[in-house]
Amino acid sequence: MSIADIAYSLSGIHFNAVAPKDVSYMVWNAKGSQATCDVNGFFLSLGVPGACLYSCSINLYYLFKIKFSKSDVYISKKVEPFLLGFPILYILMCLITRFIFKGFNVSGTGSCHSLTYNPPHCIGYNDGEIREGFEIPCGRGNSSDGVRIFNYVTRLFYLLAPLVIVTVSMLMIYRAVLVQERKIRRYGSGSTNVSSMRQSNNSGGEFEENERHSALSMISITLRRLASTSENNVNSRAVMHRALAYALSYLLSWIWPVIYAILDLLGAWPNLFTAPTWQVVFLYFWYVFNGLQGVFTLLVYIHPKVMSIKRSSVEHISWLGAFRQAFMLGLGVATTPANRGNNLAARPAPDEIMDPTPPPT
Repeated sequence: MSIADIAYSLSGIHFNAVAPKDVSYMVWNAKGSQATCDVNGFFLSLGVPGACLYSCSINLYYLFKIKFSKSDVYISKKVEPFLLGFPILYILMCLITRFIFKGFNVSGTGSCHSLTYNPPHCIGYNDGEIREGFEIPCGRGNSSDGVRIFNYVTRLFYLLAPLVIVTVSMLMIYRAVLVQERKIRRYGSGSTNVSSMRQSNNSGGEFEENERHSALSMISITLRRLASTSENNVNSRAVMHRALAYALSYLLSWIWPVIYAILDLLGAWPNLFTAPTWQVVFLYFWYVFNGLQGVFTLLVYIHPKVMSIKRSSVEHISWLGAFRQAFMLGLGVATTPANRGNNLAARPAPDEIMDPTPPPT
């Protein structure tokens, strides 16, 4: 997923320089050629489906972990090959198809994601004709209806399928955690019934003192079990919250291209060369939130570490300081001695400290 995010980011940092110079009259800083446009389209087709499908894979991982209670060994052997392999095969299929049918063409925004090449200077020209003073033929990529439908279907799949899977998996995870909590509450309310324990442990006419000790022992065992299940419940909720955060980050980042793909398929998306105001505002939201998915993923991943540093700090540490320490620890870089002095997480745990008293002989 990180590779897909990097590829998608690289496709958007060109400042329109990769756009063919044929459209320099309408696209700012267009200095490239069709070859540079193909490279830009390659990174787009690698990054966008990869980020969408791997976001879906993350949610399916948590679904197997929480809902179906599968072990890490089972997931790594049975599930991960599919979660990692399917997006790769799908991306290769999309890349090969669009290269064969010349589906990387510049749009009015300067990026090369358009399936066909129909700029304003091609008005009145047939497909394949090249207007004097230009290099790229008009109607480039305007293949048969079957190819266009195939491209639209593949685009809608990697945009809509993760949206559905993320939503459904989150509902299933939430329901699984809710059922688990209800079972724990029922188990706790009925497990400390002393009278039933007395009946089972005193059928042989034991003394009252032994009966009392037996009941207390059973209560102690039950309380320890409840503490253990309560801790597991907290862990399950923490995992559920992280899965929910990943899902929301995907929805916030990719709801915009989903809306665009639907409008474009229905023919309701206006021509970018004469964009109305609402379309310009929509594009601003799209470009801002869509490019932040990597940041959202980093924040979700690093949040538990930041909270741990905040809780274990001897002195008050700011959120920025805790984030810096967590980020540096994630990179494998040791924090400064001053920070380590304020962070109990950097100190050895009590059971890891050597006891200077020699063991009894």
